Amino acid sequence: MEQIEEQQRPSRRTARGLAALGLAAVVTGALAAPAGAARTDGGGDRTGHLRVGGRTRTYLVHTPPGGGAGLPVVLAFHGGGGTGAGMARISHLDAVADQHHFLAVYPQGYDNSWAGGKGDTPADVAGIDDVAFVRALIDQLAADQHIDRTRVFATGLSSGGFMSQRLGCELSDRIAGIAPVAATLLTNLAPTCNPPHPMPVLEIQGTADPLVPYDGGHVRGRGPGGYPALSAPDSVAHWARVNGCPAVPLTAALPALVRDGTQVRTDTYRPCRGAPVVLYTVVGGGHTWPGGEQYLPVRVVGRTTHQFDASETMWRFFASLPPRT
Repeated sequence: MEQIEEQQRPSRRTARGLAALGLAAVVTGALAAPAGAARTDGGGDRTGHLRVGGRTRTYLVHTPPGGGAGLPVVLAFHGGGGTGAGMARISHLDAVADQHHFLAVYPQGYDNSWAGGKGDTPADVAGIDDVAFVRALIDQLAADQHIDRTRVFATGLSSGGFMSQRLGCELSDRIAGIAPVAATLLTNLAPTCNPPHPMPVLEIQGTADPLVPYDGGHVRGRGPGGYPALSAPDSVAHWARVNGCPAVPLTAALPALVRDGTQVRTDTYRPCRGAPVVLYTVVGGGHTWPGGEQYLPVRVVGRTTHQFDASETMWRFFASLPPRT
């Protein structure tokens, strides 16, 4: 989450990584493919630039082998203090994009943060309009990459997950589905979050997340404290009401694949008049990306589950959805 290093200092070395997926994302992002790397198969990575609100914004685009027009897009938002390259590393979304043939796009936040509505991030404080940035980004991707504008999805980790929640509320004419990880719905957004278009939601949250509480409340950070967040069950229940789903979900347990101290259950709302809503609860899971790397020690961010892969799971969810009209 946004800027947590002052709240947890197990060591000076660890503290340097505690910009809520921040410096950890920077360090691990240095190991990712460099921007602008080209491949002879038509795929590759590049850095894009976009002028919005008087500022030049940047983003990374990963194109799968073969490239081509009309590809779906997954916008992946980094955590607070992090980078797009770090998000690519933590989520390994490029490999999923290569396998399933979609664009993976990693926007870069203002001062490494997002105006996701929490109120105390650098982007929030500076009055950055990140919803406008994303709208303009989609337009630019349509012009440059000839994307399928009916299949643009958003995900994010921590602060980036809060940003994806906000996009689900405020940009339903462009976003065809969201999959926030380690980020529930903020209490200040919920009362007005009633998008005109149904919003499919797959939410992933750990019960032992030390930064974004599963049961709701204030998110931990070094700032003065922003708006609190709803619990994970209340967040998906809100989306279920908006989408015309039953009040009670169908609950199931995923089979255990490994012994890593975690278990996973799903709450699926169906049938829905609008769009499907699913919660993946990682019992014993922390402030982490399921199936990804343990980017900081367990004592700092909690456990990373390997009972399922978040990137693969969310893509299957997105791929099952009808195009956004």
